[in-house]
Amino acid sequence: MLASKARPGFTTASTEHFPHLDLTDQWPEQILDELNPVLDPSWIDQHIVSFGPRYDPLERDVNIAADYSLGVKELTRRGILDQNSLFMRELTAVLERISNGESPASLLASIKAKPQSPTEVEIFNALQLSENIRNEMQ
Repeated sequence: MLASKARPGFTTASTEHFPHLDLTDQWPEQILDELNPVLDPSWIDQHIVSFGPRYDPLERDVNIAADYSLGVKELTRRGILDQNSLFMRELTAVLERISNGESPASLLASIKAKPQSPTEVEIFNALQLSENIRNEMQ
């Protein structure tokens, strides 16, 4: 568990060690053959949406909403999010309104569509948590 006063947002994590297994010729041939797909860089290099501490507790909501909008647009461009889902249409509209200075508390509560994909759920949870942290600080 990670405890932080920072408000959550999109984060990036990376590791570096390839190959990630120490293989030797002493391993049985069958096992080595079965591990081939796991050793391929395309299998290892995956884009996984992650949220973590990102914003100062006093960061302006308009800045956070604008940053989330950029993240959502990039995930949509990559095909990870469906821009035509009802949830995404509502979320995009809400982020736009927050970016224009409206209060996020009532706007987040106004989203009626349920997030469908795991990524939609994570984005919605992070936004709600971010708002809750801000309210606790006031």
